[in-house]
Amino acid sequence: MRKLADLIFQRDRRREELSKIQKEISVLTQKTPSLILPFAHETPKDTDQQKPSVSAPLTPQQKVSLFFELFKGRGDVFAERWESFYDPQKVGYSPICIKRSGECPRPYSFCKNCPDKHYKPFTPKDIEQHLLGNKTVVTYPLVNGRYCPFVVIDLDEDDCRNDAKAILECAEKFGIPAYLEISRSGKGIHIWIFFEGLVSAKDARLLCDSLITLTQNQIRMEVSLSSFDRIIPCQDVLDTNQLGNLVALPLQKKRRPNASVFVDKNLQKKASGFPTRE
Repeated sequence: MRKLADLIFQRDRRREELSKIQKEISVLTQKTPSLILPFAHETPKDTDQQKPSVSAPLTPQQKVSLFFELFKGRGDVFAERWESFYDPQKVGYSPICIKRSGECPRPYSFCKNCPDKHYKPFTPKDIEQHLLGNKTVVTYPLVNGRYCPFVVIDLDEDDCRNDAKAILECAEKFGIPAYLEISRSGKGIHIWIFFEGLVSAKDARLLCDSLITLTQNQIRMEVSLSSFDRIIPCQDVLDTNQLGNLVALPLQKKRRPNASVFVDKNLQKKASGFPTRE
């Protein structure tokens, strides 16, 4: 009888926890700017170009504008992926400094603590080069040390595909638009949630925490979410003189087959290539 009483107590406590989380999600979705539904025919609100009709495909320039609007984090700095000339297995990401174009005699190892660094601003031209495959662009999501325009749930290895499907199902249940991207390696999945404006990184991360908890306790209780790695941005608050963590942009040209692409809930590549409600 004691064991039964303990189980009933645990059940009731779990119900209270789930009810609290559901209320938190409701508060967060009302508190933050509207979640973006980036349909394929839509263009950013601030663009000076005429918005195309619903049936009209995006022009290359409109794709660049939409991509920049969705994935722009900090506008004053961005990074690029590099590969070692001597060792192709050695790769990394470094912020682009204007002084590195030729006038700086210091080695790259000095860049991190350089007092004279002058970062190159992030522009649509960089997005264009990324989509053309001339470079791989990486963005810093934390703006002013505490806000972000999007949040990402990073799933790696293990059972990431089943985990991603379960989280997406939970997001749809609560009316939260979320978009799946197969990672560059093809072994992980990024779940992107976009906002119409900058939101508190703390609220964005809490939203993802709540989704993960509800997925395990309401949607698919058999899912362990063992593939969960982190939520990007990784910090709620950061000193403004720090860059924070970064995230590589999707649609990279130099990637494994069927990787770095957006997929539907069945993990099939989206026809438009962009995060859409197809």
